[in-house]
Amino acid sequence: VGLYERQCDRRKILYLIPGITSVPVGLLVATRSDFGALAWTLLFACSFTVIGPYRTITAYSLRFPNWRWAVFDGLVTLLFAIALWAAWPWWAVWFFGLTAGCSLILRGWSTIMLAVGLRNRRTTGRTHLRAA
Repeated sequence: VGLYERQCDRRKILYLIPGITSVPVGLLVATRSDFGALAWTLLFACSFTVIGPYRTITAYSLRFPNWRWAVFDGLVTLLFAIALWAAWPWWAVWFFGLTAGCSLILRGWSTIMLAVGLRNRRTTGRTHLRAA
């Protein structure tokens, strides 16, 4: 949806990268549930390695409301990816669940903070217009 609402052509690619990365991972999870825990951990480590820096760079460059939460989310996701790669066979089974859960919580929180920032911006604009 955001891809069609934006006018700037250079930024449209920023909306495509998460979908390009997440759709194949989601399809593999849905269709190939018989993979082992090590294979899933490797797949999500690759996904976190792409999504973490992307989220950080995008939030920093766009600077939308409460963008620092998205930068924090991206940095933590990248740290999880580095930890998954560093401790690959030993932490794979239990650490995979921890990182996936924490990543989802952080992604949700940064989205909530974006919505709060947009609502505050809209509310501030209304009070400014009423006072004038």
